[in-house]
Amino acid sequence: MRRPATLLGLLLALGAVPATAQAQGPIPPVTPTPPAEPAPAPAPAKGRASVEVSKGMATRRVRYVARGQKLKVVGRVRPFVAGQVAVLEVARRGKVVSRHRAPFRRAR
Repeated sequence: MRRPATLLGLLLALGAVPATAQAQGPIPPVTPTPPAEPAPAPAPAKGRASVEVSKGMATRRVRYVARGQKLKVVGRVRPFVAGQVAVLEVARRGKVVSRHRAPFRRAR
């Protein structure tokens, strides 16, 4: 009697193990969620600029200067952004003769 009881207990235990193993099916692969895209940078603020040129002969549209004559150009920009550069183009007979670059400095 001891043998059939042991055999019955063993069969029940073995029958229970596959049932739990069947419940544990293959684990579906975990797909990582893509990181959220950062918000786009805001559009730069619209700016204004003004330029004043001293010396030379002024007309309504242009200012004439002689070759070798020095000029003083003063410009203002709003808003001030560090790293901005002004480009002054000197033209003669409709062609650009030279270009001069100068960084903007914050006013005192």
